[in-house]
Amino acid sequence: KINIISPKRFFDKKVYTVGVDIDREFIRLVKTAKDSGGIPKLVDHKVIKYIQQPSSDLSGFNALLKSSLIAFCGSLASCNIWTKISANNVNVYFIKVPRVPKKQLENVIYWTAKKEGFIDETKSIFDFELQGEIVDQDKPKYSVMVYTAPKTSIEEIKTLYSNMGITLAGITTAPFAIQNIFRSKWIPVTEEIFASLFIGNNFSRIDLYKKENLV
Repeated sequence: KINIISPKRFFDKKVYTVGVDIDREFIRLVKTAKDSGGIPKLVDHKVIKYIQQPSSDLSGFNALLKSSLIAFCGSLASCNIWTKISANNVNVYFIKVPRVPKKQLENVIYWTAKKEGFIDETKSIFDFELQGEIVDQDKPKYSVMVYTAPKTSIEEIKTLYSNMGITLAGITTAPFAIQNIFRSKWIPVTEEIFASLFIGNNFSRIDLYKKENLV
């Protein structure tokens, strides 16, 4: 098959990717753009400190977030805007599935995760990533990372931005962002195993990476 690239690909207005990290006391904004080789490069970042608003009145915070984004982006139309959800709200599992034809793979992953009790469609959204081929008990299989996040948490984040007239390009979480740093070669993979320790106000987390994959 020959893929015909749509003309809009050549005139994509989304020049930048902007990440938004909202903390208890600050908003952190980060902007990247791809170089001529398609590698993302950091081009700008900013930290905006604020006094935490009562949960009953978010209008002041929303106005600050929107004005900060507009000032940082220059034009919202030129930016794909991403934010993150707390890793405390994301469940990550690892499963092994048989090697099957590509068109059957998604169903096999779904039903395997369902059988293990990892998925509840009424409460969570579900996605997965293939992490490679393995041999398990002399049988060829795929190693798969499966992850879920609460629908309510995702909708709250989407609503926060949509009320400002912003459509998010995506939502990620910190362990996946660190994984991307390894995969983009921003930090060279000099050892086979890495550990990342996070100590927060409400929870702590240890993430383990084997080469470029969260494991």
